[in-house]
Amino acid sequence: MPGLTTNRGSILNVIPPAGVICFIVLYIVAAFMYPGGNYLDPSQKGFSILHNYWCDLLNEKAVNGETNPASPVAITAMVILCVSLMFVWYSMPKLFLINNTLKTIIQVSGIISMAIALFIFTRYHSEAITYAGLFGGIAFLATFIGLYRSGRYTLFALGILCLVMGVVTFTIYKTRECLIILPFIQKVTLLLCLVWLVLINNRRRKTV
Repeated sequence: MPGLTTNRGSILNVIPPAGVICFIVLYIVAAFMYPGGNYLDPSQKGFSILHNYWCDLLNEKAVNGETNPASPVAITAMVILCVSLMFVWYSMPKLFLINNTLKTIIQVSGIISMAIALFIFTRYHSEAITYAGLFGGIAFLATFIGLYRSGRYTLFALGILCLVMGVVTFTIYKTRECLIILPFIQKVTLLLCLVWLVLINNRRRKTV
């Protein structure tokens, strides 16, 4: 039915950018609510962009040992973001001139990555980061193929930058080398990836 198809398309267009905006707003709110403390200075007041991890906002206890009132807000932000990005990965292949197998790889691996990411605020934090990164990497690589084959070279180049930043972040996290810069690099990488995915969603919307 044309009307149903149009409505479904409109929802797919609106949810990703709306979700990202909600995430950013809730992230800022949670940061202001965070009591304080980071791995360099447990006694520091408030949330530090340079030294606190995003995950610090998710924990029930702040690094300084106080109860963290930001946790419910941060968890809500995380859930909204992951669900929103599931819609991006689901609809993204419509932009590309690729076969059905590659389209399915993008959709399935991207959605699985976001589903696993929902467990980052649980006791399976490390495992969630590892496996979400693994499936996310598969989705990224398949997306690069689609972007390149479809002549979307600007988005392709930006995606490569996102991947490089992601690899750097993951490497620091696993090796614990240059750990002092990880909190800031983590935020830059996340923001860059969100911009990339929203741009892809916007380009897909214009081609449908």
